[in-house]
Amino acid sequence: MSFLEGVRPAETGDRPIAFSGRTERRLLTFGATILTTGTQSVAMQNDLGKPFLFITHGDILRAELPRPTQVALFLDNSRLLFVPGSFGHSLQRQEEDLAEDTRFIRRVLNLPDISQGLPRASEVTSALFQIMGKIRRPLGNLMIRTGTQTHEHDDEEGFRTAVVQYFRGDKDGPASLGIHGFPADSGRENIGVLRWIVPSEASQLGESLTPNH
Repeated sequence: MSFLEGVRPAETGDRPIAFSGRTERRLLTFGATILTTGTQSVAMQNDLGKPFLFITHGDILRAELPRPTQVALFLDNSRLLFVPGSFGHSLQRQEEDLAEDTRFIRRVLNLPDISQGLPRASEVTSALFQIMGKIRRPLGNLMIRTGTQTHEHDDEEGFRTAVVQYFRGDKDGPASLGIHGFPADSGRENIGVLRWIVPSEASQLGESLTPNH
């Protein structure tokens, strides 16, 4: 489950969970871009013609709905876009990196009411489609780990989570996204964790994908 797994639309009234006024102002001052995730699954986004280059491991991934919340991303700063040191690690290690990074951001930016977590694939795609073509940092071959499970657990292979890849547009076509499945207990040097900063209320609405964390 992703960190927003426990929310039901009736519980939020479909109103996005929002940052406080002070927190939003400080995040903007430090160069963050603030977006609101949509309400459409990956399948719905695809049916609406959003530019997906490919989507693998369909059923679980396609059906999962995003939870409406504000999210802050540091799109214009290559040092802040991803959690430092999160590339090349297993999911459990990446969640530990994320927890440490959250404590760092709260302290350095003096923002005690923010949190971070692994977003759902549909939340990442929803956010990225809003700013498609405006991402200044060339993501190249980098992929974003998400909290969306793409396969049932297997005793031998464990389970896989979805990773989202951004393809920058060129003369041959527009910018687009691709979604893979990757083993949770493995790492790859080009799969990292996006700094996905949300109101602290959002982080209390679900569970970690890894046990005892």
